[in-house]
Amino acid sequence: MLNVCWFTTCYSFLNCSFPLFVYSTGSLPTEIGQSRTLRILNLKDNLLNRTIPTELGRVTTLVQLHLDDNAFSGTIPTELSNLANLLELKLEDNALVGTIPDVLPPSLEELTLNENPGLIGRVPLVLTKLVNLTRLDLRNTGLVGEIPNALCDTIDDLQFDCRVTGLCGCGCECSIQNALANILAASKTEP
Repeated sequence: MLNVCWFTTCYSFLNCSFPLFVYSTGSLPTEIGQSRTLRILNLKDNLLNRTIPTELGRVTTLVQLHLDDNAFSGTIPTELSNLANLLELKLEDNALVGTIPDVLPPSLEELTLNENPGLIGRVPLVLTKLVNLTRLDLRNTGLVGEIPNALCDTIDDLQFDCRVTGLCGCGCECSIQNALANILAASKTEP
């Protein structure tokens, strides 16, 4: 099966998930930020690497951004908060590092960050302000601390594994191991 994909301003849907959509460098070109009509960008499972281009924050028409199952590294660009219409942000199974940004698109309904063990720090309170958020996946990350109660009460599909990670709350007991992980993480994130 052959997928052919073009970056252009005349397409509103670009689904190039599996098999492959790989440039010679394996990175997503910054020209993607020039699109003015792109609503759905699905580049799942394409062996893309390097960082997520900050230029994606200029594609304000996006409602779905699926970059899962690639090899993106670096941090989650704060520029993605400019995507005021974004409903789905799927970044799971990459090599992302750092903390979850303090600003995220307010329209988000689904955020998947699982399988990014380099994501560290605490679950940010900004997630409690995403009133439309119904799915949040934090499994197999380096996040620690207690998940805010507001998330436990409002998210239908909240996934995390307190037996493996330093996360607790939402009915998951905060153990001694979690407390030690919290202290260690706090010492790594503070100057």
